[in-house]
Amino acid sequence: FVRFFVDVSKWKFVRSPLNIIDVLAIVPTWVTFAFQMESIIGTTKVLRILRILRVFKLTRHSEGLIVLLRTARACQNELSLLLFCLAVLSIIFSSLVFLAEENFDHKMSLPFKSIPHTLWWAVATITTVGYGELVPETMLGRTFGSMCALTGVVMIALPISVISSTFNAKFKEIQRHRNVKLRIEARNAHLRRWLRDKLLSGEGH
Repeated sequence: FVRFFVDVSKWKFVRSPLNIIDVLAIVPTWVTFAFQMESIIGTTKVLRILRILRVFKLTRHSEGLIVLLRTARACQNELSLLLFCLAVLSIIFSSLVFLAEENFDHKMSLPFKSIPHTLWWAVATITTVGYGELVPETMLGRTFGSMCALTGVVMIALPISVISSTFNAKFKEIQRHRNVKLRIEARNAHLRRWLRDKLLSGEGH
């Protein structure tokens, strides 16, 4: 609150993402103190999870996090396309594997109960995680599973070159800004020393 009142640009202060995170983290506590209702308290317990958003305030002090956020912002079109393709592929392969495994008596793993249930297997397979609680056991299901894993590897590898080049560009940009800032600070320090020496030499005369 003190920072809000002393800030010159109130609207810019309110729109700052880091300040919005502060508000979201503080509001549940004040609501709990103001309304001692059981339903409100239960809701605020859920809202208190928003306090974890404060970890994003570390971006003020970490160049690595700044580079990651700027890279994600610059590659948002590529990342959105990747997520869309992964979602479509997950739906397709979960449907195919469910149809292949629907009437099979599974002994090695849990059965595929429905397409939404199989969607969890598809996401884990496409992202090459593979937890193993759902495993296709028919030949057709394993064929679809192999295709799903290979497609996931290819889809995730495609945008890596674009994201890595953007990451390198943003990292060099931040380094360049830091070097310029250091040169300006060094020049200002040199100028202050020169002015101080001139003043001292003038007083000596």
